[in-house]
Amino acid sequence: MNSDITHCPPPPIPIDEKHPFTNELASLLNRHSIDNDLNTPDFIIADMVVKMLEAIRIANTRKQLWRAPLRQEIINNQAPNNA
Repeated sequence: MNSDITHCPPPPIPIDEKHPFTNELASLLNRHSIDNDLNTPDFIIADMVVKMLEAIRIANTRKQLWRAPLRQEIINNQAPNNA
């Protein structure tokens, strides 16, 4: 079974606690008092959300790798028969 990974998206630039998105998310959470509602500092919530987004990206990549053999089989079955 040939696993063709050419259809997998390139990994994005990692988002960490120093990335502007994380800081902006923490500010947004603070501005809407989400951190107060959850009794958790905004930067901890922002970090957790960023880690969940990364987990989703990894899961999507794994799904594409898992489906690659099936996709290749479909492509092979649709190719014109040269016989």
